[in-house]
Amino acid sequence: METLESLIRLFRCATRIPVHWIYKNKILLAEEPNQHDPMKEIHRKIILSFPQNSSEYDKPIHRTSELNEAYFSLPANGGLLVFGPMLLHRPTEEKIRLRLKGSNLPYGQLPTLRQYDYELAVTGDMQRYYYGFLAWNIFRKELLSFQTTIETRPQDFPQPVLSEYPASDHVEQYVLEEKLMKAIRHGQPEVVKQALFHYQQPNFDGAHPTMKLLRAEKNRLIATATLAARSAIQGGLTEEKALHLKDVYIQQSEKEQSFDQVRTLHLTLVIDFANQVNQKQTGTYSSLILRATHLIEENKTRNYLLSELASELNLHPSYLSRLLKEETGMSFKRYLTHVRMETAKQMLQNPINSILEISLFLGYGGQSHFTQVFRTETGLTPLQFRKQLLLHRKK
Repeated sequence: METLESLIRLFRCATRIPVHWIYKNKILLAEEPNQHDPMKEIHRKIILSFPQNSSEYDKPIHRTSELNEAYFSLPANGGLLVFGPMLLHRPTEEKIRLRLKGSNLPYGQLPTLRQYDYELAVTGDMQRYYYGFLAWNIFRKELLSFQTTIETRPQDFPQPVLSEYPASDHVEQYVLEEKLMKAIRHGQPEVVKQALFHYQQPNFDGAHPTMKLLRAEKNRLIATATLAARSAIQGGLTEEKALHLKDVYIQQSEKEQSFDQVRTLHLTLVIDFANQVNQKQTGTYSSLILRATHLIEENKTRNYLLSELASELNLHPSYLSRLLKEETGMSFKRYLTHVRMETAKQMLQNPINSILEISLFLGYGGQSHFTQVFRTETGLTPLQFRKQLLLHRKK
């Protein structure tokens, strides 16, 4: 079982495809995206619908759903491996909204679904069949002709055209903000390494059809450096040090002449920022309060209570409240609001996110309450803040 589990983890890391092992109609092993899956029950039904009486030597079975998803299955270890969901098309805003509607999810789940979709692999027909071929070789340890992995179902597989693949800059930026930047803000270099793994894979699917790969990677590094500097400042690093570090890495990247050199520098950059924040925070907060702030960050999208936090840390709420106030200068409620507003500021920088979506994502009952809290925190309404950002960018 340990071998199968390690192979599943390897395949997931290499491809970004969720993997599930089913035995006697139960999912016993799973490697899935870190983001919450708002369609979990739908996906579970699809995964368990694959025939589980396949022969050990059957070729992969491919399926698609009406929700812009694809799956394939492969017998293994007396059970069945199901790979997916994968997306048939890149997660544009239109595609995500169609998936939300098709799955009958409430509108407030749109930001959650958007984050989840950005974590999934996007595959065309041939790439998906290649993954089937790769899975066979990893899990069956036998060579299988590439052609024999293809179970032709042309009516199920509409072939996406290149025009349906928009530039992925906003997708990468959103994912980096939600995943990498959270880890940098908390000074977690090990988490950064895991999060950055997928973004360091070169994309050959036409996301940058007019750019050379080297230039594209340099542009990605510049974007990451900018985001990392902002998150490091939020994590406690001085503005002067964060901006200097950003400039050093950007200047160094322009001197590099190979893709591999820039990619290595890219990885070094984010780990360096996380380490700098870690050193700063270690000298500021106790390990207990660091744990408390991380838990608050993880639960910022719901009505998180001091009593829940105290229970997770095995402390009395009053005692925890006093410690939090002493070390951060803020009460629990004030700190939670601060974390939410910092997230709101980041989300407002992406025009895809409406103010209503942001308010629902952060656990506020409606746009009016969110606007009131945001104005109290920043002195501006969310709309004024967004307009100010646009004016600043134009300058």
